[in-house]
Amino acid sequence: MADDNKPLKYARYAIGEIVLVVIGILIALQINTWNEQRKDKERTRHLLESVQKELLHNIERCNFVADFYRDRDSIYYKVVNKKATYDDYIRNRSYQMLVIIYEPVLLVDDAFTNLIETDGQLSQEQDSIVLKLKGLYGTKKQRIDEKDLKVGLAVDDYLEKLNIEKEWYFDYMHSKVTDEIIEYHLSDPFYFNQVAHYGDKALIDHTVSISEFKNEATNIYEELSDYLDLKKDTSVVKNMNDYKHYLGVYEVDSLHNMNVVVEKNKMMFNYIAKNDTIILESHRVFPDSKKYFTIYHLFGELMFDENGEVTKMVYSNIGDRFEHKKID
Repeated sequence: MADDNKPLKYARYAIGEIVLVVIGILIALQINTWNEQRKDKERTRHLLESVQKELLHNIERCNFVADFYRDRDSIYYKVVNKKATYDDYIRNRSYQMLVIIYEPVLLVDDAFTNLIETDGQLSQEQDSIVLKLKGLYGTKKQRIDEKDLKVGLAVDDYLEKLNIEKEWYFDYMHSKVTDEIIEYHLSDPFYFNQVAHYGDKALIDHTVSISEFKNEATNIYEELSDYLDLKKDTSVVKNMNDYKHYLGVYEVDSLHNMNVVVEKNKMMFNYIAKNDTIILESHRVFPDSKKYFTIYHLFGELMFDENGEVTKMVYSNIGDRFEHKKID
């Protein structure tokens, strides 16, 4: 009778062994899956960290080129309004070089490309950030790349024309200043046409595309830094407590004021009708320093009295200047 139970016992033992093996395999597969998921998350995080650094680099490039144009904006204003003088051209080489040099932004997107080419699974929050990055690099970066090229071509075409038509071209390119060269810059209609053309391509088209990219890139940089719990670079995300002197009410015209406020550590220009609280327009402003700021593609500057109090703000739009007196 006992021998009759041996096959059953062996069968049970064999089944038990098989079950243990299957369970072991399933556990091993699950552990392998967990390890792969962990590695996938680590790889995705590393890629996102690289994108965050790349965003910072690109924002810094935008700031560098914007500063380049800011320095030229005041010269452009005097030239286009025919306020530049003979002495200006004698004392400051930048006047003669106004339309013959430019600074490309040269954005990079290697980290972003690596991110979207990965086969890792993204979380909902990660997917939302990646979608914003695709809009930034797919549209706004492309615009800057196009403007980089167009401004460069405009400068090259102008220099080619001078090379063919002007005998003083050699002296001009070797920083020699002659009365003939200065007279050309002070009175030649073709030159003023070139200044207007350069203004359209560089101080409007180029700076607008730079501003659009920088604004969106800054927003994504802040969001991505928060998501990854990484420290934000203070040159990009500033402490608004350091810029309280900006805050207040400025008179735009007889019907409108502008309230400068801070909302969630972002400085905003809110346009309202006088004696009203409804915001008609709202724009983010970037304080570049205690004195200088940018809003959209406009270069701004605060004016102070002898006591160091802000009296007004001035910002430029190519050949125009706008002033808003601080009233509160």
